[in-house]
Amino acid sequence: MRLWAWDARSGFRFAPSHTLDPVTKSLARLKGEAEDYRLFAVRAHLLEILGRASAAREAYEAAAMRTGNLAQQRYLRARAARA
Repeated sequence: MRLWAWDARSGFRFAPSHTLDPVTKSLARLKGEAEDYRLFAVRAHLLEILGRASAAREAYEAAAMRTGNLAQQRYLRARAARA
């Protein structure tokens, strides 16, 4: 499944939201199984693309809580604030 398309006039465009829904659902199933912050960060980014700001904020915060790196925590919390 391609998540992007090339448009000569404006560059890359993401696929319509209905194309990304299966990806976010798959990540949601993994949420309970994997505690790696990167899974939550990817999920947050996809939710942000889909326009689900509230869910994206929660996922960014969950990612920030799961990393011990302070720089990563600051970055993820900043992304949460922007979502």
